[in-house]
Amino acid sequence: MFKKIFSLVLAMALVFTLAACGGGSSATGGSSATGGTSATGGTSATGGTSNTGSSASGATGTASTGSSAAASAKLSDSYQNYLEVKGSAIERISDKISEFDELAFTVGFTLLSIVFVDLALLPITVVGVEGGAAGLAFLGMKNVNVAQSGAVYTITWDDSEGNKASMTCEFDSATDSLRSVLSENGKEVLLFEYTKVATGYASQYYMYNDDSDNMLIKGFFNDSDFAGFGFESMSTAPTSIFKNTSLKSDFITSKEMYFKLEGDKLTIFIDGETKTF
Repeated sequence: MFKKIFSLVLAMALVFTLAACGGGSSATGGSSATGGTSATGGTSATGGTSNTGSSASGATGTASTGSSAAASAKLSDSYQNYLEVKGSAIERISDKISEFDELAFTVGFTLLSIVFVDLALLPITVVGVEGGAAGLAFLGMKNVNVAQSGAVYTITWDDSEGNKASMTCEFDSATDSLRSVLSENGKEVLLFEYTKVATGYASQYYMYNDDSDNMLIKGFFNDSDFAGFGFESMSTAPTSIFKNTSLKSDFITSKEMYFKLEGDKLTIFIDGETKTF
């Protein structure tokens, strides 16, 4: 299910982008920075069971108390803040491109992939939220369960097509960083990470694709004067940014495509050509 969503959104964005640019080719592949820890790393939650409660919809959630409840609440608050800052960044870019008709395709449709990818991460929002697991059941997710093992949370569910889905989330409150891996029937389909940097966030979404190169979306933004996103086709997972608070705005640069809004200046790089607006 998730692969279909990703493929459709990304295909639409890329088709319209290339059409607007005359169909020029772009660099593919691209190696990730050497060194560091692979973003696919991390420890999945095993064990860590606790008393659970069930709802009429078949959803279950762990009953957390004390420090566990406080930690999960921090994760939910952190992710909510991340989404708010990202939303502000996208809104500013959207307002800017609305001034130029030619950017409706090159940037406008590409923004769709940046927005829609977060829909697959909805399960993160239930961590630490009372009744959250039952809420996911109303979205067609069955047998939802949330478990915790230390700083790692695991959410499992069955989707409407009968697939077994799971999501692991590792949260570090000291650096306000999250690493999450979404799997379907035991196979990874999306890797997501963000970390707090200065007044904003850096993030990356790595989407697996069986039919072509995997897609990486990188973001760096705050809620005031900078918003940037980069796109790159890759065959291997990128270097992890989990707990890396030293990242700068050049994190989003790519050989294929990126755009950034600095104050009121929009810079777009596509197919080796840079334009400013």
